[in-house]
Amino acid sequence: MRHRRNSGIKKLRDKQILVVEDHPFLGEILTAVLMPFGHPSHAHSGREALKQIEQKKPNILLLDLSLPDMTGLDLARLVRQNKATKSIRILAMSGNPIDGRNCSQAGCDDFILKPFSTSTLLARLSRLTA
Repeated sequence: MRHRRNSGIKKLRDKQILVVEDHPFLGEILTAVLMPFGHPSHAHSGREALKQIEQKKPNILLLDLSLPDMTGLDLARLVRQNKATKSIRILAMSGNPIDGRNCSQAGCDDFILKPFSTSTLLARLSRLTA
């Protein structure tokens, strides 16, 4: 079983992952967790995320649904509506299980409920790279 888990995580190697999280401490933790596997960057707001996406398109967005300037669902819709960014994979995250219901309608590929373990996060991100 260990080999399968490691091979899944290997899919994250050299991936550009943009963590969109307005809580500074959580954003730092998520970026640090992802550092050994890919090339994470961090945005604190939806507008900042859009600027970063325009400068360097990530492979995956790890997207908090509660942002200070727009909802994560609005950001997901904007990403999906743009021809240049619609292929970005989106893993939405929230502390509210009800938010998960709206994610697929907004174009998110998956949803993870906070709090989550590192292994669960890495497994979900790995599945998005398949």
